[in-house]
Amino acid sequence: MIASDSSLMVERVYRSLVQQIFDGELTPGDMLQEEQVAESFGVSRTPVREALHRLMYDGLAARGPRRAFMVRSLSPDEVSDLVEAMWELEALCARLSSMRMTPQERHALSLCVEQGDVALAENDSVAYAKINRDFHNRLVEGARNRMIGGSAKATRVRLSPLHSAPFATREDIAKSQEEHKDILKGVLASDQLHTWEAMSRHMATTATKVLALYHEMEETRKAR
Repeated sequence: MIASDSSLMVERVYRSLVQQIFDGELTPGDMLQEEQVAESFGVSRTPVREALHRLMYDGLAARGPRRAFMVRSLSPDEVSDLVEAMWELEALCARLSSMRMTPQERHALSLCVEQGDVALAENDSVAYAKINRDFHNRLVEGARNRMIGGSAKATRVRLSPLHSAPFATREDIAKSQEEHKDILKGVLASDQLHTWEAMSRHMATTATKVLALYHEMEETRKAR
């Protein structure tokens, strides 16, 4: 029971830190002091240390000055490779989903798009970001391939520090929503080619924004 409680604490700290990186609350170069993190979660340093090691294993943290943990910065080559991998994996997952999703899963995907319309009408970028994650997660799950799906999720996690890029403006949300509807059209028609092409176009839009944000962040970092 003790081991189980410890594992739950590690998982809670890990998931929360990943979410903070994903949401841009923690940015590359930010220090992750064990004592401060432990105090913020109300836990001992042991589960925090394990969670930080897990972040380092996932490529989200690194050792900084005096071997302290910090949010890891990605190199230009790493960002380029990750964006390319994300593009290909997400397009593949979408194509497989067009063949393998159940009627219930296709309906749930349709509801995601409907929710996206509401977020767009309200210009709610925070809500849309969550809807977008749900939309993509459903396509990854619908692919019914644990190896491909696992790789897609791992790639998305590695790119977490740059996930604030796609929805900076209302026009960004509108563009994404239009592309989601095109992807959904292919899935509902079980049209592999249409779905793959639609997701490829969508990921091209995302890749452009992610790379632009990366270069902007690097310029800001160098100017400090």
